[in-house]
Amino acid sequence: MPNTALATSGIGNLGTLLKRLEAATSRLEDMALAQQAAAQSSSAPPPLPPAAASVPTAPPAPPAPPAPPAPPAAPPAPAELPPQLEAWDESVQPKVAEYAQLSSRIGGVVAEQAKHIVAAFAAQRHLVALAAASRKPAGSSPATGPGPEFVKLLAPLQTPLLAAGELRDKNRSQKDAFPLLSAVAEGAGAAGWVAVEPKPAPYVTSMKESAQFYTNRVLKEARDAADKTPASWARAYIALLDALAAYVKEHHTTGLSWNPREHQEDRSDLIVEHTEINQTVTLFGCRNCVVQVRGKVNAVSMVSCHKTSLLLDTLVSALEITASPSFAVQITGRTPTILLDSCDSGQVYLSAAGLDADIVTSKCSAINVSVPRADAGAQEGEMREVALPEQLRHSLKGGKLSTDVVAHTG
Repeated sequence: MPNTALATSGIGNLGTLLKRLEAATSRLEDMALAQQAAAQSSSAPPPLPPAAASVPTAPPAPPAPPAPPAPPAAPPAPAELPPQLEAWDESVQPKVAEYAQLSSRIGGVVAEQAKHIVAAFAAQRHLVALAAASRKPAGSSPATGPGPEFVKLLAPLQTPLLAAGELRDKNRSQKDAFPLLSAVAEGAGAAGWVAVEPKPAPYVTSMKESAQFYTNRVLKEARDAADKTPASWARAYIALLDALAAYVKEHHTTGLSWNPREHQEDRSDLIVEHTEINQTVTLFGCRNCVVQVRGKVNAVSMVSCHKTSLLLDTLVSALEITASPSFAVQITGRTPTILLDSCDSGQVYLSAAGLDADIVTSKCSAINVSVPRADAGAQEGEMREVALPEQLRHSLKGGKLSTDVVAHTG
């Protein structure tokens, strides 16, 4: 005989399940309708629900929208310029460009002389950059003037200034151009402010006043002329000297501003640029730095630097590294000679063009040289590392000393 209580309990449970199913179905339908309304308000309509079955089921949720594309990688932050260089580029450099443009419009010897003045202003900027990263050279003072080291640094500035003056002297017969050439030659001496102490700004102003004697003549002669370019040129040149005087007064009040710190620490953005073939770059006391020397220079010397890396282009004479442990140097061009003295744990990377370099070591250990692989199976850019020998074998034979290099290979 069937158990009535059990049957009644089963029927009751089934009814309860059906009611829960209907409630869940109703709730899922409400959610589907809400999703459909949201999808219709967006760009694409939702997919159609499947055909109804005997037992209502909730339609599948619409596919998730595709993830937005990843934002482009942020460009690397540019190396920050010292404040005095930023000010130069903002206030002085535009005036140089305006003067050069008007000189080019006039043409002839005026344009030729302007090239020397542009070079002189580039040399001034280089000195400002050098001073911002270097201690004042020894032997320089307001009483004695520039020391011998500083005099060498002034050579790239003196050359274009002398050329500008010689161009004026050679063209005295050119009646129209001579006042312009004279104005520039008289005012060009303002570039010498870099060696003036303790008041370089008044020196620049005095040079400007000398130039104005000739620019006033240019303005007077151009008053009734159809071509107003010389008048605009004269105003632009005086504006350049005014901008230089204001810049020097604000950023180099008592003389060229040098960096009181010998050496740099924890810097990976040190760049020596605007170099000349007759210049020598010297690094002293740097620690945990990366230094890049751009262009072709005569020589590079690194002394008492720790964990410092060098990136060089081409050297005319030699690279010299002394008492600088844990160094690394990469030469993308070539150098005839590499001199290593009292160094430990160093790495030298040579390019294919620089494999003829002579490497001279003294009291060094753990020095490796990496060169491009040239065998058939080598991939582009793959390097081969060579360890420089550290041991010497000395023998006395017949009273004469014989020395051989002990090279370890493997």
